[in-house]
Amino acid sequence: MIKINEVNKIYIQDCMEFMSTLPNECIDLIIADPPSGNGIVDEEWDKQWENEDEYVDWLVGNVAEFERILKPNGTLYLYQWIGEKNPLTMAKVQLKIAEKTGLHFKNLITWRKDRGFGVQNNYMYVREEILFYTKDKKNYTFNVQYGNIKRNYIRKCGKSYYKRAGNVWVEIENDEFPIQNIFDDINEKTYEDIYNQRQEEYTLDTKSLSLHSTQKPVQLGERMIKASSNENDLIYIPFAGSGSEIVGCIINKRNWIATDIKKIYVENIIKPRINSINV
Repeated sequence: MIKINEVNKIYIQDCMEFMSTLPNECIDLIIADPPSGNGIVDEEWDKQWENEDEYVDWLVGNVAEFERILKPNGTLYLYQWIGEKNPLTMAKVQLKIAEKTGLHFKNLITWRKDRGFGVQNNYMYVREEILFYTKDKKNYTFNVQYGNIKRNYIRKCGKSYYKRAGNVWVEIENDEFPIQNIFDDINEKTYEDIYNQRQEEYTLDTKSLSLHSTQKPVQLGERMIKASSNENDLIYIPFAGSGSEIVGCIINKRNWIATDIKKIYVENIIKPRINSINV
């Protein structure tokens, strides 16, 4: 068991080294946002591997440890990317996870961002993928959430709402809908999350002012936290980054443990964010 004085803390440590100190089956949920491994992000921690296969081996080695520390009904969310620089990386990761672990793939979630990067000879990239795994095929925590279905999935006629059921439209009594596996209702408000005291409007130019190059919005982590854990459950965040998932844990009354190898992120970004939370 993990002692009470060891939780709700962030450790400046490599996640594999840290996990080696944890007992088997002690974590309810893991949200892992690892490096992409191909230099998409212009940071040294994203350029550690000689080639794609070396990166895949490293990542799946982490996933095998995730499996060991997850409780029998535990869940893993693993961020991944698809693009011209890494067209097969996610597929290789999935195949190797199936080969090396007993985790069960449940869904592929796409986060459609409001910002993106583009090139002159291709479509703009505005997506990020999240692989959803559970340790047990059937026995796992999942709390249905509502709210992100829109556009052609709902129709209003007069005062009544309808939802599509196959090829027909069925009347419903309210405008709440089970959340889909395409998250297109969460904005990339990275600037406002850190500099909220300025109360400035978020624009396409403000992300460059954030303190972390791959910061996620708190609402994105909250969606996974609410769906796949309950109050007082223990969540592990192996690549803490800017601390958005930690903030989500605190707001939603979850216990948490986090690791990151970059002391500057912990001291300059994460701890100030934690200290500013009022719950």
